[in-house]
Formats: sequence, C-alpha cells, structure tokens
Amino acid sequence: MRLADWGYCALAGLPTRAPQQAYWLTRLLAGTQVYAAHGQALDLVAGLARYGTAVVDLPVRWGVPPRLPCRLMAVRVPQEVAAQRRRELHAAARRRGPAVSQARLRVADWTLFCTNVPTDRLSAQEVLGVARVRWQIELVCKLGKSSGHLAPSRHAQPWRVLCEVYAKLLGLLIQPWVRVTSLWAYPDRSAWKAAQTRRKHALHLASAFVAGLAALSAALTVVQRTLAAGCRLNKRKKVPSMFQLLLAVTEENLA
Repeated sequence: MRLADWGYCALAGLPTRAPQQAYWLTRLLAGTQVYAAHGQALDLVAGLARYGTAVVDLPVRWGVPPRLPCRLMAVRVPQEVAAQRRRELHAAARRRGPAVSQARLRVADWTLFCTNVPTDRLSAQEVLGVARVRWQIELVCKLGKSSGHLAPSRHAQPWRVLCEVYAKLLGLLIQPWVRVTSLWAYPDRSAWKAAQTRRKHALHLASAFVAGLAALSAALTVVQRTLAAGCRLNKRKKVPSMFQLLLAVTEENLA
C-alpha cells in the first residue's frame, strides 16, 4: 500500500496502480473536488454536516475527469483539535496571503482520507489505524536527523568536514539495515530504544571493523541479538500504540 500525506495528495500515478492490485491511502486536501458515485458534485462542508456519526465512509469519485472511484472517509475531530487547526489556518493566512475561506474553516472539524482499499479488506476504523503508519515514517526520518548529528563538526578544514559528513551518512545508511535485520519480525520494538542500544555498541563495532570481516560479522550478530531481545514497547490501554492497532487489524483478518 502506498501511504501519502498532504504534500503528496495527487491523482498522478494512482489510477495506474489499481490494475496491478496495488492499494493507496492518502489525506485529502480541503477544497479538493469529489463526486458522488452517480457523478454529481459533492459539497463536502454541507454533506458532512448532515452526519452525526464520528466516522463517515462513502463511495465517491475523486478529481476532474477521469474521475477515480474510491472511498472517502471523514473523521470528526475533538473541538479543541478543530479550534487549533483554525488558529493555524488564520496564522498561515496572515503570513502568506489571502484570508481563509469559511468552507475551509468548517472542514477543519474533519480529517479526510481517500483510498481504493475495498471495505471487505479494511473497515473504516482499520483504515484510520493504518493511516497512522505515515507518522511512523516521519519519526524514522526525525530519528535519522537527530541521531546523525550531520550539522556539527569538530574540524575547521573543509576536506575534514566533508569526510566527517560522508562517514556520518554511511552510519545512517547502515543503521536502518541493522534495524531491519534485527527487528523487522518484531512489531513491538522501539526504533528510539534500538538507536540507543546501537550507540552503546559503537566502539565494539568500530574495533571489529578494523579487526576484519569475521570480527565485524560476529559483532553485528551480537548487536542483532541484543536488539531482538530488548527495545520493547509497552502496551497501552487508553491510547493504543501503532503496533497494537496494526496487530488488531491483522488478527481480525486472520480470524
């Protein structure tokens, strides 16, 4: 499944994926035109206002011709979240240009998604859980930026700084592969805890790298076993973690 956020909310490429049985899920920008299944243009603001439920799941067609058949899911957000969104919209309008339309302010009450996943594959609630995986991608990127320390340098000579940057980039390239080979089969593991564990083994890996391929392979095996044994995420009852939501989807589909 392709997960896209607002910055990638576009029809380009999506229709060509359907024949290959590839699915996609994307946030829907306010103001994007959608149509009913029979072709009539929908007024999202007025249409969603008629629903009293927290989650709306409708078959629609998206975009200008050729209109793409998909599901529109709208999730009503708490009032404090909607109020915060409106404050951000007004602040952005003051910085960048024209005033915010009333329609866009009213749509702030909802979070909008479009997907081509059929209802017998994923229910609306399950789709909303899967959509949160997109934030995990952002967290992985944030982890790489914060743990890589690319900006600071202890050197003043340009060639030394460049060499240090390349070394850090190589480290950032290796880290995800260590995580994949160690934790990919364990959904209840924390990438942040894994990064901390890898830092503790940095000198071990560096010395093994100098010693030779056999020593490096043995050191990576130790790191792999350490990561697989620890770095666990605690289960939460009130606000389930991402891995709990995904496991719930998997277990229901396998039942």
